[in-house]
Amino acid sequence: MIARWAVVQHGSNVVDNIVEWDGQSEWVAPSGYYAVLIGDEKCDLAWTYDPETHKFIGPPEPPLPPPEQ
Repeated sequence: MIARWAVVQHGSNVVDNIVEWDGQSEWVAPSGYYAVLIGDEKCDLAWTYDPETHKFIGPPEPPLPPPEQ
C-alpha cells in the first residue's frame, strides 16, 4: 500500500521532501536523510520531526497584526 513519507534531514530533523512509497520496494532516502511514515498526522515541508515523541511539529504561527485604531 502506497503511503506518504517525510524525508527528514539528519541533525536538523527538518522535513525536506514528502514522497509516496510502499515502504518495501527498493528505495532509500538520500544520503544525510531518513524517511518517516507520516500516517494520519499533519506534516509539510520545513516542519520538524521529533524522533523522541514521533511527532511532526509545524512552524510557529505568524504574529497577529496589531488592531486598527
